[in-house]
Amino acid sequence: MASTVPKFIKKLESIPEIALPEEQSIKIALALANRGMIGQFMGLWPSVRTKNDWIQQNWKPQLKNSVTCYVVGRGFFIFEFITKEDRDLIFRSGPYFMDTQGLYLSRWTPDFDPTVDVPKEVPVWVRLPNLPIHCWNFHSLQKIGNGLGRFIDKADNNAQYTCTRICIEVDLEAGLPEAVKLMVGAWHHYQKLDYEQLPFKCRNCHKHGHFQRNCPKTQPEDKEAGEEWKNVKKGKAYPKTSGKKSTTPLEKP
Repeated sequence: MASTVPKFIKKLESIPEIALPEEQSIKIALALANRGMIGQFMGLWPSVRTKNDWIQQNWKPQLKNSVTCYVVGRGFFIFEFITKEDRDLIFRSGPYFMDTQGLYLSRWTPDFDPTVDVPKEVPVWVRLPNLPIHCWNFHSLQKIGNGLGRFIDKADNNAQYTCTRICIEVDLEAGLPEAVKLMVGAWHHYQKLDYEQLPFKCRNCHKHGHFQRNCPKTQPEDKEAGEEWKNVKKGKAYPKTSGKKSTTPLEKP
């Protein structure tokens, strides 16, 4: 029987263009842009079950509704919340950890590509302790954030003016200042910056995914690789999932 496999495949010079159905694609994209986040546990590729258990323990008590998680490759997940309020609540309440490894979180965009390495530009929360009260307005906080990197969001202060938090996207390779000088006309104020735990880069080996105290280069040689990961939450019972499936745009044909 003669083989039906072609001896060669002709390579086209031009790249074909294919127009996708706009209505459904745009509907899904808008839903994810409004209620979705990209996540990756730095240095870890947890199983679906481990990830679901972690969500049940760390996020479920805070949420009014459920959250759906999609595995998209290379250790990345896309979290889709039922409401934007739930998404923003989880984002503002970070950072989060699985044992000692931090969870990278960023808002979803149509350009997200899981095949690309984790970017060096990452969102971090910064505390501004004792910020003068006349600098607490949104535009001033936005200006401060953009001066440090790219302003993303601010946390609610709940009528307390001792310390405010802003989320900014920063380039970790460029370094992070310890303070900034704020100016309003002739008035100026040196503002201390307190970065919340950065799970993204080790100060010892300068690699992402662990803290200096957990750097593999400083651990005893006889320590089994991945031992801490295997013992994450050992002996602690996780709540069982409800089994209910949320209806989301991605589940529709």
